[in-house]
Amino acid sequence: GIINEFIPDFIIENGTLQAETTVINEGNSIVIIDGNNERSEFDFQGVENGVIFDKKKIIVNNGIESTHISYNDLLGSIGVDKFEKSDIFNYTSEINILFAVFFVITISALITSEAFGIIFLSLCALVINKFLKGGLNYNELFKISVYVRTPAVVLTALLSLFGMGLGFIFVVILNLAYLFFSVKKCK
Repeated sequence: GIINEFIPDFIIENGTLQAETTVINEGNSIVIIDGNNERSEFDFQGVENGVIFDKKKIIVNNGIESTHISYNDLLGSIGVDKFEKSDIFNYTSEINILFAVFFVITISALITSEAFGIIFLSLCALVINKFLKGGLNYNELFKISVYVRTPAVVLTALLSLFGMGLGFIFVVILNLAYLFFSVKKCK
C-alpha cells in the first residue's frame, strides 16, 4: 500500500528516470523523485537525511556525507536494462522470503543460545550444590536453572526497552547469585 500511495509511476531505461516530481518530507527526512531535472546535495538543506531520485542518478544523504549512484551502475549490478514500478512487487516477494528465512534462523539461534545458557547454569548449579552439600539431583538443578534464567532475561528485555542495557558480566553475576540462593533455599 505504501508503494502505491507514495511512489509515482516511473520507468528507468537507458540510464534515465522518467517520473512525475514527488516530494515526501517527513520532518528531518526527505525523499525527492524528479525525473525532469538533475539535483544536487543542496536539496538536502534543512533536513538531516534523505534520498533524491533525479533524472540520471540517486543521491543518498545520511547526514554526514552524500553518495551518488547512477542508474546505469545500479541496473547493471542487478543485471537488468529497464526497471519500473511494477518490478518493485517482483523483488518484494523475494525480499519477504529472505526475511522469513532470516527470522527463522534468528529465532533458532536465540533458542539455542538460551538452551546452552541453561545447560551452563545447571553445570554451575552442580558445583554450587556440591559446595553447599545440597543433596539435589541434576533434574532438580536443571529446573532451578531454568527458573534462575527467567528473571535475568525479563530484566534485560525491560531495561533494553528503555535504552539501558545490562552488561554481560552483570547478567552472569545475577544468574549465579540467584542460582546460589536458590540451591541454598532448596537445601
